[in-house]
Amino acid sequence: GGRFVTPSFLEPYREMSFMALTYDARNDILYASTNGNGVFRINLAQRTITPYARDEVNNIVWVDELFFDKDGELWINDAMKNYVYDTKTSKNKQLTLIDDVVVSTAARIQKGKQIYFGTDHGLFIYDKQQGKFVENQQTDMLKDDKIKALELKQNSLWFSSNKGLGCLD
Repeated sequence: GGRFVTPSFLEPYREMSFMALTYDARNDILYASTNGNGVFRINLAQRTITPYARDEVNNIVWVDELFFDKDGELWINDAMKNYVYDTKTSKNKQLTLIDDVVVSTAARIQKGKQIYFGTDHGLFIYDKQQGKFVENQQTDMLKDDKIKALELKQNSLWFSSNKGLGCLD
């Protein structure tokens, strides 16, 4: 069996409401989002925790979803907006999925240079090379679905939604 243990360096945060986690395996860093206190960067080797991905322009506070991509960028969904945080430049870039609509992101997954967003408003695809969202037959087919989970198996994108399970080849 196991037991629940809070490491001593995390003790001051024990009562904080954490929402999501993502892990950077290259640097042994755990990112943790909170309900009201933004994102924290937890250096597991050094046993330190610091506020992260905040600046004067984007005060990211209510973070409900995180995703760390294969290129070293941190994708953040807060209560109002989606961001990508470039860990090399320490800058946030706000992304708009649908004009003037808050889009809750349930899942993200990377396929090559594209990031797939599963949302309550369907599937969105962000092309990192073009630096923008792209539309195609896949996004059109799933426009009215509430995408809750994504999984990639070779070139097939599996998803769960309010209309069942599906697979895009």
